[in-house]
Amino acid sequence: MTQLSELASRILAHLEEAHAENISSTINTVESVLGNIEEISHAQSALLQLTNFDFVRIAYEDAKTGKLVPVSKDQSIADIGTIDDRVRFSDNERIWRWDQNFPMMEILTTPAGLAKSREILTERGYEWWRGDE
Repeated sequence: MTQLSELASRILAHLEEAHAENISSTINTVESVLGNIEEISHAQSALLQLTNFDFVRIAYEDAKTGKLVPVSKDQSIADIGTIDDRVRFSDNERIWRWDQNFPMMEILTTPAGLAKSREILTERGYEWWRGDE
């Protein structure tokens, strides 16, 4: 049985419906955002765990087709390591914003990740973490 961190479980469950979402929107949804850089490092750790379990890949939009194109596992791991340099906290909006100087990084579920996300939702329910706020 695969044991995921709380944040990794939240990310994967959040992705169940759409199967993909950009990094900053996901972080803003699954964490209680305060603007601490530790929020980003926790998200990076969770994404590395999900990538290593083959539940997600990083993907980028193809300019011609508009479709998301996943990168390899190794490239996903490398790209996750750059997230902290590509997001900025907006004090006015109280959210993490993607630096538009970089291509938007998306989190894309794999078939195994989609199955695991449904398992998590069955066990814990929709946005269970909101009950703590």
